[in-house]
Amino acid sequence: MIVTARAVSYQNLKALRDIVIQDPSTLIISILDTRGTSPNYDLIYPETDGPKVYMFRFDDYGSIPEDEQLRQDVFSFEQAERMCRAIDKAHRWVEEVNLVAQCGAGVSRSGAVVDFVQQYARLPWSEFSEMNPQIKPNQLVLRTLKEVSGLLREQEGAWK
Repeated sequence: MIVTARAVSYQNLKALRDIVIQDPSTLIISILDTRGTSPNYDLIYPETDGPKVYMFRFDDYGSIPEDEQLRQDVFSFEQAERMCRAIDKAHRWVEEVNLVAQCGAGVSRSGAVVDFVQQYARLPWSEFSEMNPQIKPNQLVLRTLKEVSGLLREQEGAWK
């Protein structure tokens, strides 16, 4: 089950590495800009078998852009479904899981993911807010995750 959710930036990879070395059951949701390069996780975690990493590419839009070209870079329902399924799977594990979401600044996109996880896994607010004082969740990402998780709940009944 998910016991913590933390948002971190790509600039803070050393802290993430320390988290994973202390607890290899960490699940990472890695959010990259659509035109960014992926970090080499083998270089970040050479001493471990490596954490489970789910990678996503979308840009930090708070609403759907009017420009058709930019719309392809927005968090999609397909990405939200994949993310919700990964979160649900991690929450159903017998072992305790620490979830870390990382994006460019560790504030908006990853903030929305951990905010969603906090609500989904019913993590204590006081501990969560102490771990994540910097977050300002991207409302489009948060709203999409909530909408997709609600649809999955209706369709499959297995969701909380």
